[in-house]
Amino acid sequence: MSVKSVPRGRAVVAMAICLIGLSACTSGSGGDDKPGIGDLGSGPTAGAVSKDGLAKAAIGAKDVPGHVVVAAGAAAVTGKEVTVGEDGKDCLPVAHALAGVPVGETRSITPGQRITGGGVTTTVTLGLYEGQGGQTAMETLSAALDKCAGGFGASVRGLEQKASKVARDLAPQGAEQAMAFTADVEAAGKTVPVKVVVFRKGTTVGWLSATGAPGKKLTFPAKVFEAQLVKLA
Repeated sequence: MSVKSVPRGRAVVAMAICLIGLSACTSGSGGDDKPGIGDLGSGPTAGAVSKDGLAKAAIGAKDVPGHVVVAAGAAAVTGKEVTVGEDGKDCLPVAHALAGVPVGETRSITPGQRITGGGVTTTVTLGLYEGQGGQTAMETLSAALDKCAGGFGASVRGLEQKASKVARDLAPQGAEQAMAFTADVEAAGKTVPVKVVVFRKGTTVGWLSATGAPGKKLTFPAKVFEAQLVKLA
C-alpha cells in the first residue's frame, strides 16, 4: 500500500490497503511443537528465474474465479514507506510483511496484485532472490515474529497503526517452504484482522496479506494462494 492524503472517514479503508501492501504456522513444524517455517522437501522447485518470468507469474484477472484482480502499479508501498519506532525496531520485518513488502534484498519484485472477494482483500507480491536469499528472508521474518508477539507500533505512508495479537498460524501446503501469522491492526480507532502467508518456490518468495472487515472473522482465501502456486509452477 503517487498517493494523496486520505480523509479521516476513510482512514480504516486506507489502513487496510496499506497493510495488504499495495505496493498481506506452517505446513510443517520443522521439528518444533509450534508453527515455524515448514520445509516440504517433496514440494516443487519451480519458480521464476528472471524479472520477466516473475512478471508473468503475477496473478491475472482471470486466474481467481469470483474475485476481482487489480494491479497495484505505482500505488505499491515500498520498504522506505514502512517504519517502526525505536522500541519496536526488531519488528520491522513483520511490519514489512503486513504491508506486503518483501523482506530482505531482492533481485526483482512485482508491484503487487490487489484481489478482492468474499469480504476479504488480499495483496500478493512476489520477490525474486539471489541464491539462498529467499530462505534467509523467511528466517529473518520468523525470528522477528518470536520477538514481536506482544505487538508493536508502525507507520505506513504516515498512517499510524498498532499491531497486536501477533501470532503464528497454519499456512497452506504446496510450496517448498511456507509460514504464516495473524495480527489485529488498529488505526483511526478501528481494528481489522490480517493474515499473512509467506511461501517459497525455488528462489521466488510470495508475500500474501489478507485483510478482513472490522469485527468480522477472517477466512484466508485459499483460492488466491492456490492460483499463485499454479502461476509459479
